Amino acid sequence: DNIEYVNKSTNDKSILIDEVHLSKTFTTHITDNEWYVELSNNRLVFGGCIDKNIDSYDLSNVAGTNKQATSITRRIFKSASLTSISGTEYLDFIPLLAFYSCGSLSSTVDLSNSRFIGKCAFESCTHAKITGLSSKIERVGNTAFKNCYELVSANIPNATNIGYEAFYWCNKLASVDLSSAVTIEYMAFRGCSSLPRVLNLP
Repeated sequence: DNIEYVNKSTNDKSILIDEVHLSKTFTTHITDNEWYVELSNNRLVFGGCIDKNIDSYDLSNVAGTNKQATSITRRIFKSASLTSISGTEYLDFIPLLAFYSCGSLSSTVDLSNSRFIGKCAFESCTHAKITGLSSKIERVGNTAFKNCYELVSANIPNATNIGYEAFYWCNKLASVDLSSAVTIEYMAFRGCSSLPRVLNLP
């Protein structure tokens, strides 16, 4: 049952087993520069672009189809030269290393529909304006927002697990609500110099 899709430009394998199990019927689309998978439950998994030098992408218009991506694969934009990303408000999960080290990314990244933020997902996105961290968030992985200097708010009252160094050196982070947190790992908020206090700890 392990179904893998391979990005031939990088030979990177992203296992989509969880998504595929939600839908027994799916269709893979491959264009000159992009690939994505449509599932029968109206979900769309964006697999990535062959050209890693793109400077912008709209996840609400995958491959020019006007269809929104509801999921993306691991490492999809890792270390890419992106300066702008849109359509992130449709994603309910940000996987491992998805935007890792996108140091040029300076647009607003709306995570208002996300429930899980994977390990290293936005680590070292030093200029990204990340918004929408709210009550929908259930878990934040290790180093997920490490060195995200423009992150100012993380009011996530339903998050139960905050990973190691999750918000490390988010020096503009000034508002946090962790009222349901069960586990807050070591150095999760190390270097958050604008944070006078962590609000509503359990």
